Amino acid sequence: MTAVELKAQLHSMIDQEESLEKLEAVQAVLSGEEDYTSPSWEKEELIRRAKRSEEDIKAGRVYTLEEAKARMASYLKDRMPK
Repeated sequence: MTAVELKAQLHSMIDQEESLEKLEAVQAVLSGEEDYTSPSWEKEELIRRAKRSEEDIKAGRVYTLEEAKARMASYLKDRMPK
């Protein structure tokens, strides 16, 4: 992906974002503010994902290492510029 393509993608994502907290976090990162801290939605999202992962493991929704590597390779192949 080129810098121009990445900027276009970021512009599109920002244009679609409704959360003021997320937009302020992006602004803090891009402006290089020294006092930037991880917003609360980030922590909440990580906790939510961890709980979902634990539920998946208990339910047997897991992949072998080989399956995970194959899935990741397929995912990356589909997203690489041609």
